[in-house]
Amino acid sequence: MFTDLPVELVQLILRSCDTATYLQLAQSCRSLKDLATNNRKLVLHQLLQTPGRTDALDILSTQELVQLLKKRSHQELFGTEHFTDRKLITDFQGKKLNVQASSLEAPILRNRALLVFQGDETVYFVDIRAGTVSLRRRLESPAKRFGSIEVLHTAFNSSGAYVLHRFQPFLDTKLDTTHPFVKQAMQSYPQGSIFLAYYSFDPTAKGVRLYSFADENGYDPIAIAAHRDEKFAISWQHRQHAQDHHVIMYLVDEPDENEDDDDDDDEVEDEEMEDASDEGGRKENGGLEASDDPQKTVLSIISSSYDSYSLTEITDTRNSDVALIGKGPTTKLTFNDRGLQLLHHYRAQPLFSSFQKLHSVTATPEPRVHDNTCVVEYSPSLMLQFAIGIPFFATHRNGGDSTVPGTCHWQYLSVGIATHRVEHWTVACLLKSQAHPSVFRCSHVMNLDRGRRFDDWTVVAQLGGYQESNTTQGALIAASPLGTRIAIASWKTVTVWALEPTMIVDEKLGYYPESWINSAGLTELRPAAIQLNAVCSQLKFAENEHELVAVTDRGLMLLDIRPSGRGVEVVERLDIF
Repeated sequence: MFTDLPVELVQLILRSCDTATYLQLAQSCRSLKDLATNNRKLVLHQLLQTPGRTDALDILSTQELVQLLKKRSHQELFGTEHFTDRKLITDFQGKKLNVQASSLEAPILRNRALLVFQGDETVYFVDIRAGTVSLRRRLESPAKRFGSIEVLHTAFNSSGAYVLHRFQPFLDTKLDTTHPFVKQAMQSYPQGSIFLAYYSFDPTAKGVRLYSFADENGYDPIAIAAHRDEKFAISWQHRQHAQDHHVIMYLVDEPDENEDDDDDDDEVEDEEMEDASDEGGRKENGGLEASDDPQKTVLSIISSSYDSYSLTEITDTRNSDVALIGKGPTTKLTFNDRGLQLLHHYRAQPLFSSFQKLHSVTATPEPRVHDNTCVVEYSPSLMLQFAIGIPFFATHRNGGDSTVPGTCHWQYLSVGIATHRVEHWTVACLLKSQAHPSVFRCSHVMNLDRGRRFDDWTVVAQLGGYQESNTTQGALIAASPLGTRIAIASWKTVTVWALEPTMIVDEKLGYYPESWINSAGLTELRPAAIQLNAVCSQLKFAENEHELVAVTDRGLMLLDIRPSGRGVEVVERLDIF
């Protein structure tokens, strides 16, 4: 047995172990614990193999060194693949999660999500905190009175939620066909018509704004993005001709929600909708709750209009920009930099591949499409072409803290991915960009989106163990609120890296041990791979550094990566209805 070996040989083995294995062996039996925790040289050796300051270690006792080693190992997520707890919610009162239509991405609050279930016309606006899911509001369309609704996609903005749905009218002669919405519904195609409902989170909002897309008959929406309540963008693809696709941006012509209720051309009257709610037996949940009072509901449809602008278009005969050739349809859209940029994601790509500047959209109906590429020095002898994501961390120093007098100093940290053109290996790295704007009195406000504007980047670290996804879904990348965790989901595996972003962005020498420096001269962060046993389709961190939320093909999964976990999976049934 291992413990039967001579003490000197056991100590040599402990010295050669990585820190995670060292600590696990120390907990396996009393004799190994004594050897691992009472030998000062062994503990110091392990501390020097973990990131952290080393200038004050000599004044600490051996037991204090052991506690410091445990603390640092927890910060670096050593052993996370073994102790991560997984809570899987597979059954919501018999309903299965609609993976494609649900949305985790909230522009401000990380703890919110929009959940959609197969065969359910209602969208559930929920909070996800501390491993629990609680219902905030039901987003239920008053249009269900006129027909059946299939929810296709959802999206947040800072003040409300958008719900893209397909509407199939009932063949009911009793319907009031003079109303504009009913008239259009009765004239819809056999497959149904596409509508977009906007539910405001403002408690004074009077109704649900509804947008129709008569020009898009024959097309299906495959992605939507929203910015505040003045504009949204939709990616459309033809049902029969997959190579025919385009992206349209819509500027909202916001209706007057305080107009007289007697104007039947603009609203379905409240009295009618109350009758419909009574018939359905769900009046208390008949719409978006304007407050915490479940009896207060939004009951009216507000027919809304917009101005539309074609951003991209690909058909058999033409394309709006040569940069779009061969990329396929846009499968995900994201507004960036206060709505002045639109980011395009394509299949199998972990980061956005193209972006457009929107500040001149009204003057140029088809703005130029820019590739998300930047040539950066990976090593002294190799330049690679990186796709670079939106920064997840930034520092801002001014006055005496700035490195250049008379300026403030901005530094941004982002994830970049590059593939060698000849040898075809792929790396994921952390890249830094910085600026020194001249200022008399700095009043800048932190805005991570602005970091995407820079073209000069430097590779400052590498995400060790990253492997390129070989699926059409590609990889999903998420960063924690404070930037101390990067998570990348690829099919059924979530890989997490711990980092100290300030030390990385400042390129502090000595914080990361020399054993972490790779052949390219970069600090290579250690990965922790967590197996989900489910295909991950959406991923984000919640409000803290240790809680991940994933939408999977098995349901909603909540991951707690703290070292206090036991590495178990708990399957729950949740009642949020």
